[in-house]
Amino acid sequence: MANTHGELFELWEARRKGFLQQPGDKDAGLTYLEEEMADIIICTLDACGRLGVDIE
Repeated sequence: MANTHGELFELWEARRKGFLQQPGDKDAGLTYLEEEMADIIICTLDACGRLGVDIE
């Protein structure tokens, strides 16, 4: 859950700095908004797997 929190914080910082629609820093062709939202989803799905939560 701490990883998800960290990604949410990164999204908040990008929003605060006005970077949401700018190219992200991972060279994946995504904006900061797209990058951080994807990271949040990945962390959440990972946590579900580790905790045995069936998300289907």
